[in-house]
Amino acid sequence: MMAKNVLVTGGAGYIGSHTVLQLLTGGYSVVVVDNLDNSSAVSLERVKKLAGEHGERLSFQQVDLRDKPALEKIFSETKFDAVIHFAGLKAVGESVAKPLLYYDNNLVGTIVLLEVMAQHGCKNLVFSSSATVYGAPKEVPCTEESPISALNPYGRTKLFIEEICRDVYGSDPEWKIILLRYFNPVGAHPSGHIGEDPRGIPNNLMPYVQQVAVGRRPHLTVYGNDYNTKDGTGVRDYIHVIDLADGHIAALRKLEDCKIGCEVYNLGTGNGTSVMEMVDAFEKASGKFCCPDTSFHDQKIPLVIAGRRPGDAEVVYASTEKAEKELNWKAKYGIEEMCRDLWNWASAVEEEGVMICERDDFSLTGPLHLTSIDWANEHHRRSVAASLVQGIYVAERDRQLQREAALSPLWSEFFHFRLIRKLVDDADFSIFGGIYEYKPPQPPSHIVISRELSPRYVIAFRGTVTKADSISRDIELDIHIIRNGLHTTTRFEIAIQAVRNMVASVGASNVWLAGHSLGASMALLTGKTVARTGVFPECFAFNPPFLSAPIERIKDKRIKHGIRIAGSVITAGLALAKKATQQHSQNQLALPAPVDPFAALSDWFPRLYVNPGDHLCSEYIGYFDHRNKMEQMGVGFVERLATQHSLGGLLVDIVGGGKNTEGPVHLVPSSVLTVNSKPSRDFKEAHGIHQWWREDQRFDTKIHQYK
Repeated sequence: MMAKNVLVTGGAGYIGSHTVLQLLTGGYSVVVVDNLDNSSAVSLERVKKLAGEHGERLSFQQVDLRDKPALEKIFSETKFDAVIHFAGLKAVGESVAKPLLYYDNNLVGTIVLLEVMAQHGCKNLVFSSSATVYGAPKEVPCTEESPISALNPYGRTKLFIEEICRDVYGSDPEWKIILLRYFNPVGAHPSGHIGEDPRGIPNNLMPYVQQVAVGRRPHLTVYGNDYNTKDGTGVRDYIHVIDLADGHIAALRKLEDCKIGCEVYNLGTGNGTSVMEMVDAFEKASGKFCCPDTSFHDQKIPLVIAGRRPGDAEVVYASTEKAEKELNWKAKYGIEEMCRDLWNWASAVEEEGVMICERDDFSLTGPLHLTSIDWANEHHRRSVAASLVQGIYVAERDRQLQREAALSPLWSEFFHFRLIRKLVDDADFSIFGGIYEYKPPQPPSHIVISRELSPRYVIAFRGTVTKADSISRDIELDIHIIRNGLHTTTRFEIAIQAVRNMVASVGASNVWLAGHSLGASMALLTGKTVARTGVFPECFAFNPPFLSAPIERIKDKRIKHGIRIAGSVITAGLALAKKATQQHSQNQLALPAPVDPFAALSDWFPRLYVNPGDHLCSEYIGYFDHRNKMEQMGVGFVERLATQHSLGGLLVDIVGGGKNTEGPVHLVPSSVLTVNSKPSRDFKEAHGIHQWWREDQRFDTKIHQYK
């Protein structure tokens, strides 16, 4: 009887998601288990849509295989007929740098899976092995009887798991296990809605070619053109991912054979294709032509020839006779179809809601280079905060374009942040902020991970969006900032209510505030409001507006310093006059003397991120430097009074009758100030949020405390 309920581990990944789709359309019910360490739940959402009515038979559990109680719960809820096991870390370079991580994740995860399967009487397994177990073969094609070895820890985990499976079968003949060694998966679903989008530098040829073609990489490097092959480049066996998925279905059917035992099958085309042949096929599919150069020329893909890499085999391709005969399976697609579908996926247009395109892809909402988060690393913390703010920008764009497949969750969900609430303006119904919940997968009980520095929730606010649906309301808020009236707006009321509720619920130490431009003002104002009560949430303000004449842009230091001193004296004088008037009124009404507002906030250190090329925020640099210089000159008392007020704000108070008691949003007593000192090409780049997660910037950080 055909297996109906199938558990697929790692089913959100590249090969796993394509296999899940083929399973659903083939009549199977599927439960996917994936910890999303190197994949995204977005792929499964798209699989559901592609499967149509069959998508109802797909469910997903975000679980790490090493979490045995969680896995046992899944098996207790569903009786599975078989398991297809894809889950595992798979980057060769990373495995060399972190071998223990790979042995723990891949081997321990598999052992726990096998134990739970046995306990629940599910003893049918298809394991996703790899042709990497053949190492550097001395003879080709590789048959299932060829010598096996491995050149790196990743390959050894595949090799060890194969041996574990053989031992399990040897100890209990009720097991039926198929080990699939596949070669080089390429391509994507013909719809262009699911495919491979590796983060960071791709490990394999075709994803790299794909990223060069859309401008995400500067050039393609070919390692070695002096091999003993037809064009001097290495030869591999490339297989379409759909053929590979169908191979898993064939293996699943083979498990119905009571005599199967533990068998190995190669999945490939049986044909070797050189690197340059694949590149040529891709150029025909994409209309881009490769040239041996290091810069772009019109539509050509730049190509650089480098020396051979140690350990690279000259020729590797599969013998597929056994799979064709015993699984009744054979690859149907050639390299032309592989490249056609790969390009279709890579160049998919925005309205199709596809993950990869030049404008709206994974990198739109966060950095590609960040593969894991070290919460003690300042660059990682800054990158996360900035990326979540960018996610709010994209969420609003999703709303305006009415995208069915939202792009905003791509980055955040990959790193286990879920947007649990959107903050919506009551005037134009735009999304101006959101609350993210950080919920990483629970590690196994034997692994202890400290999350003291990580947030539980992040409340993020976007800046001004220059689109018709929201620009008028955003500009209205910008004017309120200039007039020192942001605290009077309904948008602020919505924001502060959300912040207060979250702080009261989980504590300030578990909440981050983050914002950019207009959103940075919102983050600072809500942060200051709750900080006055004695609780200090972490605050990340990117390009926060500082309302002042652009004194920082003056080149002559003496003139600049003189203007600042004059400004401080005038501001302090007006502040004293205002204070005297207030004290006179309070004496008449017998009110207590006002408390120094800066003293109450001096222990709160919001993180301010400014760029000297952005005149909207660059005055923060001079604001804190000038305060230090005035202290050194012995007139710190003047600056301590002046620094609590803005000249513009005092003048507004005078004109308005002195009724505004809320201090200017941009003035803060203490801060951790980070300046991006790398020159920007223009204001747009200096004001942009992407700079705060890029690796090629120069960041200088100073701590300023009000005394």
